[in-house]
Amino acid sequence: MKTNSKYQNTKKEHFNGEDGFIEGEAYPNCDGEPCANVAEDEAPAEAEAVKMTDEAAVWRDKYIRLQAEFDNYRKRTFKERMDLISSAGEDVIKALLPVLDDLDRALEAMKTSKDAGAVKEGVVLISNKLRDTLRSKGVSAVVMSRCPTACGFFPPTNST
Repeated sequence: MKTNSKYQNTKKEHFNGEDGFIEGEAYPNCDGEPCANVAEDEAPAEAEAVKMTDEAAVWRDKYIRLQAEFDNYRKRTFKERMDLISSAGEDVIKALLPVLDDLDRALEAMKTSKDAGAVKEGVVLISNKLRDTLRSKGVSAVVMSRCPTACGFFPPTNST
């Protein structure tokens, strides 16, 4: 039987040359079959790859949902803040309108009234109503520690 010299030279190159084989030290003999079951080794690797791909998809989905939830939270809080700013003093102003009406009526009554005591009593009632309204909205009087008496708008000066 005559062998092809081309294949014989290739065989000799592999055993003697680049691949580092020495003639006679080839792969172990497993009756012409690969000794390790390659098909069995690839199946778990493929299953692991599929499992990791599925797990990555689950995490990506969780991330996208969390990002969307945070974006909705950011938009909602921004809208609430803008609504609060636009209507910040609205309820206080609405509560002060009846007091303003009473004050206008007291000013008209001062023009025509001959009884100063009654006008004074009306102004005191309006003042009390104003204080109660402001107190109901959370406004309280501030006591100045440096000026126990009515100092006006300016702090006391040290004149020596």
